Amino acid sequence: MEIMIAAVLLLGLMTWLSIDAKQRSQAANHQRLERKVDAIAAHLGLATAEVEGVEEIDALLREGKLIAAVARYRELTGADLLEAKQAVDRRAAELAAG
Repeated sequence: MEIMIAAVLLLGLMTWLSIDAKQRSQAANHQRLERKVDAIAAHLGLATAEVEGVEEIDALLREGKLIAAVARYRELTGADLLEAKQAVDRRAAELAAG
């Protein structure tokens, strides 16, 4: 009986780990595709979608609070750190250009 319970628990754990690994892989693929789309849009001179709350990010950038702007961008979009930093850097460049 104990062996059967252990086997069921082991099978459940293996299933969960497999699903978790697949979800992580899909999330990484999604982020990679997003970066490629952003790079293509930037190369073509196309504006990417405006982030809701961009005014807050702009205000933080004008105050010189880059880290706070990146953190706020992450809160608004759910982006990872690299993606948020790149987006905020692009926005800072847009603001500097006028």
